Amino acid sequence: MRLRAIVDTGRRSLHGWFDAPPPEIEAELKIILPNLGRRAEAKPTLDPALFKVAQPCRLPGAWREPGKIRQALLYLDLEAAP
Repeated sequence: MRLRAIVDTGRRSLHGWFDAPPPEIEAELKIILPNLGRRAEAKPTLDPALFKVAQPCRLPGAWREPGKIRQALLYLDLEAAP
């Protein structure tokens, strides 16, 4: 899966933007990704909403709290899509 961007929410998380995975591996990713990098007793490390087709998560430049915290773009893949 190709990483296209990373957005800092201004709080305690980073949000990665990836190309959509091929449909044939989506079921496997739904099992693996929420549990990636966590201890057995801990909560999932990834937001389950990431599997929504049109999840409008974290946009750079958007205000997290009006006038207080602005989300920032940390990384952007500038290469053309295949």
